[in-house]
Amino acid sequence: MRLRPWLIGLAVLSWLPLSGCAALNEWLEGTVGEEEKKDGPTPEEELANQQTALAGSDPAKRKEAIGKLVGLKRDDANSVVIALIDDRDPAVASEVLSQLQTMTGFPEKTEDERQLDPEGYDQQLKFKQQVLTEGLPKLAATVQQAAPEARYGALIVLYNLTKPPVVPDNARDTIKTQAADALGALAVAEELPRDARLLAIETLVAVDAGPQVGNLVPLLQSPDAILRERVALA
Repeated sequence: MRLRPWLIGLAVLSWLPLSGCAALNEWLEGTVGEEEKKDGPTPEEELANQQTALAGSDPAKRKEAIGKLVGLKRDDANSVVIALIDDRDPAVASEVLSQLQTMTGFPEKTEDERQLDPEGYDQQLKFKQQVLTEGLPKLAATVQQAAPEARYGALIVLYNLTKPPVVPDNARDTIKTQAADALGALAVAEELPRDARLLAIETLVAVDAGPQVGNLVPLLQSPDAILRERVALA
């Protein structure tokens, strides 16, 4: 009696070793080589790779390294990024401030929202605190510099650090101590754009910087109606 072809196929499959079955399944599912594709640098190796790029002289690679470091979501990688707030290359410094704006500008979540991704939210809080702890002196110095883009970028980050969720609890006091004078000087600088001055005022009010807010009284006579109104509300 001749065996039907499909019975022969079943018999062959039944004789395949487990490894052969696994290989066949991979082929059928189109996943052959998937493990190989997943191979790549470890987080530690990627950190080292991007630090090497930053130590180099290629502007494009240095700028690209910032996003890759932030993507690692590691404290040591974040520290490298924060240290470059005042990088010698304006494009790199701008990219750093852009990343910090995004990473500190998230809204406070309700308890139910936190439960959807508690680990992710904790990472956000941790990064925001790290920016305050490690980056505040550089941010305060940057708002006083002449480059408008860097100054405004640093202002946004400082303002974000004063908004909920505030981490740590004394963050506003820390900002008031280390950055209020710089913010106050910026707020009354008539040669600066209105947007920058308004953001400086908002940040001063957020940290309850009484003396610096008091120094804004002359702005009540400003020809700029929007500035006058904001100072009146302060």
